[in-house]
Amino acid sequence: MNVTVSNTNGVKDNKSYVRVYVNSVKVAEVSPSRRNPLGYMRQYKNSKYWGEVRVQLECCALAGMFTLKEVDNIMSEVKGVSNGS
Repeated sequence: MNVTVSNTNGVKDNKSYVRVYVNSVKVAEVSPSRRNPLGYMRQYKNSKYWGEVRVQLECCALAGMFTLKEVDNIMSEVKGVSNGS
């Protein structure tokens, strides 16, 4: 499973996004009202946006895109948690 995280800073509409792709399919998107939204989310591990990402991932899992167990693995990659360090 190929997990990619996109961190965009809005120019045109002043919206910044964190997007999560699994195998090149967008599965989650949140819009924190900050510059560098992924850095903000990774700094504040209890941010409400993590819950929004998890809900979107769980919906995709229930739709059959991947398993609920894989949601934890995807969340670890998005949060930047290293396994084995």
